[in-house]
Amino acid sequence: MTDQAKFSGKPLFFKSLAYKLLRTSLLIAVIFGVLSAIVQVSFDFSEQKTIIDDRVEDIFRVTGNSAQHAVHLLDDQIADEVVKGLEHYSFISKAIIYDDSDHIMAQYRLEPAASSTLWITELVSNTSKEYIQELSHTDGVVEGSFLLVINIDNALASFYDRALTIFISGFIRNAGLAVVLLGLYYLLLTKPLVGIARQVSAVNPDKPDGRRLESLPKHRDDELGLIVTAINGVLHTLEGQRLKLHERGKQLNLILDSSPNLIYAVNQAGDLVFLNKTAANFYNCTIEQLIGQCWYKQHKKQSEDEANNLLLLFKQTESRKDALFERDQSMTDCDGLQRTMQASFISFSFNNEICVLVVANDITGRVNAERRVENLAYFDTLTGLPNRNLLYDRVAMDISRCEREGNYGALLYIDLDEFKRVNDTLGHTVGDQLLVILSQSMGDQIRQTDTLARLGGDEFTLSLPDLSADFDAARAQAAELAGRLLVKLSQPVTLGNNEFNVSASIGVMMYPYNNEGTDTLLRFADTAMYKAKQGGRNAYMVFEPSMAVEADRLAKLEVELRLA
Repeated sequence: MTDQAKFSGKPLFFKSLAYKLLRTSLLIAVIFGVLSAIVQVSFDFSEQKTIIDDRVEDIFRVTGNSAQHAVHLLDDQIADEVVKGLEHYSFISKAIIYDDSDHIMAQYRLEPAASSTLWITELVSNTSKEYIQELSHTDGVVEGSFLLVINIDNALASFYDRALTIFISGFIRNAGLAVVLLGLYYLLLTKPLVGIARQVSAVNPDKPDGRRLESLPKHRDDELGLIVTAINGVLHTLEGQRLKLHERGKQLNLILDSSPNLIYAVNQAGDLVFLNKTAANFYNCTIEQLIGQCWYKQHKKQSEDEANNLLLLFKQTESRKDALFERDQSMTDCDGLQRTMQASFISFSFNNEICVLVVANDITGRVNAERRVENLAYFDTLTGLPNRNLLYDRVAMDISRCEREGNYGALLYIDLDEFKRVNDTLGHTVGDQLLVILSQSMGDQIRQTDTLARLGGDEFTLSLPDLSADFDAARAQAAELAGRLLVKLSQPVTLGNNEFNVSASIGVMMYPYNNEGTDTLLRFADTAMYKAKQGGRNAYMVFEPSMAVEADRLAKLEVELRLA
């Protein structure tokens, strides 16, 4: 268990469960207390307004006769005595007696003093209220009026005192309740939970070692006892699952390390988060040495271009979340040898971070074998030149290109004169060495677009595409190259203590020619080559249509003689 997860003592009071329960309970009590106080004060306020109205009615009833007598006699002195008699009522701010002409006979005015409750009065009611009583004689004739103006704020003074008492008593009652609840919550809940927390913090989840929580006194059968039982059950399950997980981890590591494939994962920072032994051996390090190391730098040591290419693949896999399967990728091992790997890049989540899993299979041997098979199928094993199969493909392509672009090309059939004598006298080994040297000499005389091929034995073929759009010019270029090849081949060649002078006969066939294919062109070039041999060897001959007629006649004659 980490240091941050360990229980380090009592929690802060303001973060404790007792405080939270107290705060909630107190808040509820205060809300209900305020609501009940508001309801009580509202009823009291309505009653107080009725009381004010009743007191005013009592004042009118007591002073009404005197005021009526004063207006009847129009006696200002009596009216003044009636008004002055109201001065002891502090809530009366104005008292006026009018005669039947609305002239003031007597009046009393009291400016209201500043009050701390005036803003409340302004919020819930008007600050003053007028009351008027008509003064009538016994015969019902109105002889004047009596006006009283009441200061509502002063009239409500006793009401405000009662309301303040209600709120203060409610607060004190709630505060006392909160203190009692705090003690109860602490003793019945917080203190036992702290004990449970201390026991849980003492258990190491990585190595429980059979430790269990002890039951708390007085809480064996209540909810806290159930919590202890549940935690012990979880610890038992955790211990069993940890053992299973440990065994599975060992099995998984055994499987990964037994795999011949490189298996490793890289996080977004480029660090290795896990790998198997095959991958560690590829980098010539141990697993422990590579964990947490930058994978990119491991490849950058060998080839920066290779590292940049791999990094680009990783970023694409991370951003697109698409897996790349069985991709042929070049990787350099710890010995600096470039290996061809069939690699899969898969984005996945590991330890709450996005990583890329790499599974790479070394297919260098298979790729090299495929290349050797392909080389045997299309290249001569002795000289490394294209063989007959590849020649046919190249010549077909050269003919198509010349037809498409309107140019002429040439096909040269080269046969070394009396080369069999070299093999018969000095052996095939010397003959093979001489063939390699002569093929290299001919290769030095041609363009990159030309194709020099070995048909077998001492026979070679050379395709020269795109010589010229003019037939005569193309023929002249082909003849010029054939002459240069004869000169080059006739130069002495030294092998060991022997010097050889080799000549050749070359037949030249121009293409395209009457939509003829490669077989026909080779046959015509072969015919021209035999004409060169018949002319004395060490020469070249350009094919003419008449040669084909003569060749066909001789072939027919040979067949007829065989049948005869």
